[in-house]
Amino acid sequence: MTETQLIQSILGWSAIITSLLFSALGLLFRKPWLLVIAGILAITFSWVQGGYPLLSLLAILLPFFQFVAAWALLREKRLLAWLLLTPSVLVTAALVTSVLRKYWG
Repeated sequence: MTETQLIQSILGWSAIITSLLFSALGLLFRKPWLLVIAGILAITFSWVQGGYPLLSLLAILLPFFQFVAAWALLREKRLLAWLLLTPSVLVTAALVTSVLRKYWG
């Protein structure tokens, strides 16, 4: 694996998908530690997405939302934890839309 491939895997789609997967699994199985791992993974790609003008502030706050969701899950507030995952899903959807429009018109 080259250095460029390593950086892309840490900052790219694999980190985004893994973070969302850990978040969903943490909420489904009521495991706050999975949300903490998801938040740690989100730090890298949210820093990169923070450079995108429309998402800058929201993208930088994504890990915070996941850490707070872990806290909400510890306090048995499952609905709040699910709602706190919404910004991550929306930012990822915006990124996917942007990429697909670039490649498919």
